[in-house]
Amino acid sequence: MRTYWRQRHDLTRAAVSHIQRIQKALTQTNIQLANVLSDVSGVTGQAILKAIQRANAIPIDWLRCGILG
Repeated sequence: MRTYWRQRHDLTRAAVSHIQRIQKALTQTNIQLANVLSDVSGVTGQAILKAIQRANAIPIDWLRCGILG
């Protein structure tokens, strides 16, 4: 049981680390999703990240919403 909880703890810590890296990369590229979303790893945040990845560009509507700083 102890091994299970240790593994769970390690996976949770790794997930948090990855989310923080994503947020840092977005901030460095001047994409301020944190101003609009409370959680980048949520459904909306993931949809926005996938749209950025697919389009490889940022829609003009996002500029109006204040996502970009």
